Amino acid sequence: MKQFNYSAVISSLILGISIVVASLIIQNGSSDHKSKLIMDSNFDRSDSDYKPLMSVTEAAEYLGISEYKLKMIISSEQQTLQQFGSYSGKMMPYIELENEIYISKAGLTAWIEEATLQRKEY
Repeated sequence: MKQFNYSAVISSLILGISIVVASLIIQNGSSDHKSKLIMDSNFDRSDSDYKPLMSVTEAAEYLGISEYKLKMIISSEQQTLQQFGSYSGKMMPYIELENEIYISKAGLTAWIEEATLQRKEY
């Protein structure tokens, strides 16, 4: 008759519990990391009324310039694109919906960084 090996059963039980606990720790850590990445990539998402697009008025206010100057930047970039067939660097991140211009908040941040690094002049 075989003798029952308690040490093997206890070792297996400890190993199983360790695997389950490690999986839970890894799962919680990765979801926290993902949510932190999402929060870091969007500067205004702490608001409950976060909007990914801004009107020309909101974007101009955010940039600290007039609406006229903002529209001139957009126009200048478009003229360069049409004239040369290409544009070096990032263009102002806007879309037109029903003849209204809207500017991406996330894209605007990237545009600001690149425009200042290249020392663009308009």
